[in-house]
Amino acid sequence: MAEVIEVPKGYSFVRTISSGGFGSVVELIEKSTQKHYAGKMMQCVTAKDKERIDREVNRLRQFAHPGIVGLKELASMGNIKVIVMELGEESLADIVRDHRSRGVLVAREVCF
Repeated sequence: MAEVIEVPKGYSFVRTISSGGFGSVVELIEKSTQKHYAGKMMQCVTAKDKERIDREVNRLRQFAHPGIVGLKELASMGNIKVIVMELGEESLADIVRDHRSRGVLVAREVCF
């Protein structure tokens, strides 16, 4: 049976890309443009959750670089917050694997 996930108004669910302890990332289609986006869906219950989400959104707003996905919007569905951003064509793991195969030094951890 197909997975059904509630997504922000104006979007349709395509598939789950990944999930972890902090939430999940899903592929979305914006209904008005048919453009594909990634939606990072996170529970926001505590003040610490809100602070962590706000920090991530603020960092995404600061970046304008072709190698970093851009922020489209922050949507809310009750206590679920969804960071809607450009859908990257490759995962970070794919990029690191490609760089390593070419002998390029890759940082072990990305910190903001």
